[in-house]
Amino acid sequence: MATYEFPPMLIDAQNELDQVRADLRALFERVPWSVEPMDAWETHENAWRPASRPASPGWDPEDAAEIARLRAREL
Repeated sequence: MATYEFPPMLIDAQNELDQVRADLRALFERVPWSVEPMDAWETHENAWRPASRPASPGWDPEDAAEIARLRAREL
């Protein structure tokens, strides 16, 4: 079985991408489910798959800016 030496620059880039994605995941778990303020909702009683969401105050501008920064870095 062959082994390959990956360039350190490529390894560093992959590690940074992993960190950015971990930061995004942690931030998404903390912020409300909706970017903009939205009322609570739930499906009607005869829905095939009942679902609901609580009211969302929307994202703080600081959180939105951080998410935009991390998404740009991810790309």
